[in-house]
Amino acid sequence: MTLFFILAAIASIILLYSLFNSFKDLLHSKKEYQNTISLQKYSNLLKDNTKPNGILLTEISEIKNHYAREVLLKDFPMATYMFTDITGRGKYVNTAFEKLLGYSLKEVPTIYKCMQVIFPDKNYRRYIKNELKKICNEGKKTKSIFRSIEVYVSCKDGSKKCISMGCISKGNLKWFYSFDLTSSKKKEKLILNGEHQLKEQNTHKDKVFSIIAHDLRSPFNTILACSDLLLENIKEIEKEEALRFTKIIKTTAENSLSLLDNLLNWSKLQTEQSNLNPQKIIISRVINEIMELYSSAAASKDIELDYHRSDDFEICTDLNMLKTILRNIVSNSIKFTRIGGKISIGVKKEQRRFEIAIVDNGIGISERNKNKLFRIQTNKWTPGTSDEKGSGLGLPLCKELIEKLGGRISLESKESLGSEFKLILPLTFENVGGLKNDKLVESS
Repeated sequence: MTLFFILAAIASIILLYSLFNSFKDLLHSKKEYQNTISLQKYSNLLKDNTKPNGILLTEISEIKNHYAREVLLKDFPMATYMFTDITGRGKYVNTAFEKLLGYSLKEVPTIYKCMQVIFPDKNYRRYIKNELKKICNEGKKTKSIFRSIEVYVSCKDGSKKCISMGCISKGNLKWFYSFDLTSSKKKEKLILNGEHQLKEQNTHKDKVFSIIAHDLRSPFNTILACSDLLLENIKEIEKEEALRFTKIIKTTAENSLSLLDNLLNWSKLQTEQSNLNPQKIIISRVINEIMELYSSAAASKDIELDYHRSDDFEICTDLNMLKTILRNIVSNSIKFTRIGGKISIGVKKEQRRFEIAIVDNGIGISERNKNKLFRIQTNKWTPGTSDEKGSGLGLPLCKELIEKLGGRISLESKESLGSEFKLILPLTFENVGGLKNDKLVESS
């Protein structure tokens, strides 16, 4: 009888154990089924671009099964770093994180190390931490908030990237998420630059048409009018009167030719058709040629042209461009110098560069207008002291030409006292790079 009870007890134990294993297997199967359903659900959502990744990440963070969570995060498009809130120890980084920043979890085992390597600057890192803390606190209050900030990170390969970065807090875990904005920023910059260049080109085009329509047409009207008077009254007109008309025709033609040269040179610069032709030049010969060219114009206003000769020297630059710059500056000085005034030209040689200073005691330029002179958009035509006409193109052209030669132009001026233009140029084209690092005050 005792043996029977013992066998019955053993059979009961075996039956209970079998039932327990069956129940365990049933629970495990149900759990696996739920995980499969969860994985399938979120895998489908990952493929569906209509649902924002931020909201999807919030939902994934709520999955309690770490296996299901990590499977989903592996192919998640946003770079994700998961860590414990208390210790800061990294728990998981996905493929997108490693691809974006180049670091594995072993290389950034804590969030502190991660922040240190991607934000090397201490002050910037502190600012980012504060912003992410705000985002986390906002997320705790309501699930509807999904915010990120644009930041610049240092990657493992040494490159800099612009990324959008945010934070989610769920229980003891925190999630930093980010995605790359670098290409978008580059495209945005290209678009903005393109819009700016288009606006500049339209402004330049309008200026050219204005010059052609008015400034270039008016002188020809003057030439035609004077020519008609001479032809109609050739027999009756006095010799002195004929000489006066002839001088007007000559002066007007010279000014028109100078304006046409400026237009052509400026147009070449805008279309990048202006090629440099460096050659060896004796600087004094160029200055003397400019002095002789404008001696008649200066004499007509009783202006003294003075050239302070120093030790002569040789330079290597584009002769035509240099002459165009000097013609415009000297012509501008004559235009705005009163009758009986003085214009001085001086040349100074330094170690790698030389300087041409053109000083006049004319009417000067106000502080407000100084910054407008070298921009074609803002430089307006102003009549000279003897009501000379102009186009407003000369000084902007000078600035572009001198920069093409590797130099700079500076201006010092006081109203009623006069102006000093300084042209700073390299002695040779080998010195162009060095000159660019010199600190010069530009009027523009």
